[in-house]
Amino acid sequence: MKKMKRLSVFLLIGLLIFSLFAPACGSSNAGDNSTSSSGVEEIDTSPFYTVQAAYEEGLLNKREITIIADYNNRHIYNTQYLEDEKVVPVTEIKQAYAEMKNKNSKAGNFILTADDIEVYAYLATCEGIYDTCFAVKVKEKSEEMAVDGESCSFELDGVTFNFETREEMDELLIYKRILLSEPIKPEDVEHTGPFYSLKNAYIAGFLTQEDLQTISDNNNQRKYDTQVLNDEIAMEIKQTCIRLAKENPGLGGSRLEVEDLEIYAFFGVYNDCYVIRIKDRTRITTDVERSGGYVIDGVPFTFQYYYEQGDLVVYKQEYIKL
Repeated sequence: MKKMKRLSVFLLIGLLIFSLFAPACGSSNAGDNSTSSSGVEEIDTSPFYTVQAAYEEGLLNKREITIIADYNNRHIYNTQYLEDEKVVPVTEIKQAYAEMKNKNSKAGNFILTADDIEVYAYLATCEGIYDTCFAVKVKEKSEEMAVDGESCSFELDGVTFNFETREEMDELLIYKRILLSEPIKPEDVEHTGPFYSLKNAYIAGFLTQEDLQTISDNNNQRKYDTQVLNDEIAMEIKQTCIRLAKENPGLGGSRLEVEDLEIYAFFGVYNDCYVIRIKDRTRITTDVERSGGYVIDGVPFTFQYYYEQGDLVVYKQEYIKL
């Protein structure tokens, strides 16, 4: 998820948060992460997964496959985001796909490169703790899109995916990008000053799964007033935001002043970490019809609006400086 709008400095400060998932005519998209050409020899498709394989392995949750199906069925391919490698690592996906195809090729007389591959649709980013999955549609450029092919569909845990052709169904893949191959040290966890995403604060060991569950319960039920944030700490957080914004113009909030900021939710202190929702009062919001959400180690977080995901951040007092 598991990263599709322009938001305030706080989404950018919390950019590390995130952020997204049995066919009717038969396809590898209904199977596991290997396919069989003859019923005997298996083909290793890693780091690419079918939607079902990714769902069964816990890489995607029910909400994420619902989002992917919705974009797919309505042919919303979000091609504008394919031009930004920070949103979708297209070059990396092309290279990995070419390597996967070459590894399984029996011909041996033609070696694919990234230039031979086309990523033509981006449906979602699904963030895990140690990996990020990108739902994309990918194919060889030499493969022509079938026009009069038989339409196909499959259902996964009550979620239906529709396709105009079987080829299109096979081109829907989940690319798993490994972020961490081993436990990470707290000082190596990415952050912006004392601000961490919930996920990175958890990876660093500042929050436990029990802490996440408590925060999730209050966040998802929109219980924002269960605790009172000290005025002095609130001012410290706001001033730190302003300082970071002015020191890092790339964050996009250098024009902000303290009075422009609002801490509108406080979820408690955990291991010197203040978990809050903070926003820029002056921001212009878009995508107001889309809800948000993500899962951290099995704990779900939901948001009334997609852009609110960037508001939920962790402020670590006496943070570890890089």
